[in-house]
Amino acid sequence: MKLTQKKALPNASVACEFEKPCNRHGRTLIEGLSRILATPMLTKLIAGFSVIASIHFFAAGALYAAPGGQFHEGYIFILSSSLPTPPVANAGLLRLDPSTGAIQQILTADWPSVNTSFVYDGYRAKLIMSAHPTGAPGFSTCIKVDADGTWTQFTNMPASIKKMSSIGDGRIFYLFNNGTAQNPLRYMDASDISHDVLNAAGTGGFSATPTGQINDMIYEPQTASIWILTFPNASPCGNTFGIYRIQLNGAGTQVVGAPLVYTYCLGGSGFYNGTRLSRGPNGNILVALQSTVPQPNANAFMIDPGSMSGSVYSMWQDSTSPGVLTAGIYSSYLNGMLFVDTFQDEMRYFSQGSGGGGFTFDKGLVSSAGGSAEAVGMAEVRLAPVGLANYGSGTPGCLGYQHLTANQSPKVNAVDFRLICTNAPPSSLGLILITDVADVAGTDYFSLNFLVHLDLINSTQLLWADIDSNPVGFGESPVPLIIDPMLVGQTFYEQAIWYWTGCAPPSGTGFSSSDALVTTIQP
Repeated sequence: MKLTQKKALPNASVACEFEKPCNRHGRTLIEGLSRILATPMLTKLIAGFSVIASIHFFAAGALYAAPGGQFHEGYIFILSSSLPTPPVANAGLLRLDPSTGAIQQILTADWPSVNTSFVYDGYRAKLIMSAHPTGAPGFSTCIKVDADGTWTQFTNMPASIKKMSSIGDGRIFYLFNNGTAQNPLRYMDASDISHDVLNAAGTGGFSATPTGQINDMIYEPQTASIWILTFPNASPCGNTFGIYRIQLNGAGTQVVGAPLVYTYCLGGSGFYNGTRLSRGPNGNILVALQSTVPQPNANAFMIDPGSMSGSVYSMWQDSTSPGVLTAGIYSSYLNGMLFVDTFQDEMRYFSQGSGGGGFTFDKGLVSSAGGSAEAVGMAEVRLAPVGLANYGSGTPGCLGYQHLTANQSPKVNAVDFRLICTNAPPSSLGLILITDVADVAGTDYFSLNFLVHLDLINSTQLLWADIDSNPVGFGESPVPLIIDPMLVGQTFYEQAIWYWTGCAPPSGTGFSSSDALVTTIQP
């Protein structure tokens, strides 16, 4: 998308329109609609657009609180039951600065088992842990930890949490351990109040019931879904891991449709399963794999959240240096995977495509005395993108609810800025509408039974762009924000519109629409 200054208008300091030609294919808005949405109802659609007029800008600030304290982007925290602190090894939390390699123990614990969950929450600028630090009352608790190890009890968060994931806008999703096979999915909001995530029918709270042991959980923003990593008890190919994907609405308050289950057959010998999830390069999700012996198999597996296709990220096959990789996480600062080798008591680094034993990043990380089970968790400080939020629900397509988001913060000169839409018609061309006034409730402007969450009447800007989907319905629209710095702080609203063939979406007219995305231009 390329914008240019047109002229000053009432209630606006800057107004913009697409340069002619109006988009990358050189078509006007109506020509684009004619090609993308060619249907017997097109006359109604064009007639509706003919009433769109006139212009006012709407401005807003950043949507997320800026994290503070002593945390820095890229810090990695390691939870272990056997840290090398004199005079004897103890349980606690290590902080690793990947820029210098400096490691410091910041928290000592006395809980008998550290198989717990912890995440960095950028909104609160705290580590959130379900743990039992030294001096804490009772057996276990949920605590908020500063970068220097200072902790306070999280009074409104239950202690019995299996896994949790922070989004960065104040919400923390977690699986509550209620002592049964049910795993209620809940979230704590920015005001520290917990809520049930509603089931698809909206009749009560949703409980996850994946097969096998729950090893990790992560919120994936591109697909607006919760991913649960499992180690199935039974598999047709031996070593496997499973992904239990739970689709949420844009607000993250309710499950949409039935959960999807994907099982990945890894092969190989020995004890070999997925232990940790982390966000990797280009929006992929990386699965750290635990192995009892070096073998020519993956130690990290990469999954594309749009296509759900999997591929090997790196291999652990160093027969000269036997070890066990028990915990791993992708480091955005180092652009590679960091693993704790608990036989060699060191941390190893693997870049994408690497093999052998990797690169020794640090020695003496833990004190295992030949053990292999003491490193149980890793978390990275990753600051949340600013300037992005969602509202509305749109009208589902044949594949269900459609979520629109972006691959990064909307910053001036973000040449790789892309809008992303889930559950689109496979291998199709859709339309992105962009305005500067929202319609939160949504309106069926064209009498075609699909909701538009953009105010097409009162907006001062009506822009558009193509969006193309891949064979599994993951849509992307390159929108390079090479724009005037004077637009910093301005807010725009986007929504994707699609037309389906070969199936009947809920609209009954072939049309569907995504939820709406709010983007506030950042410096």
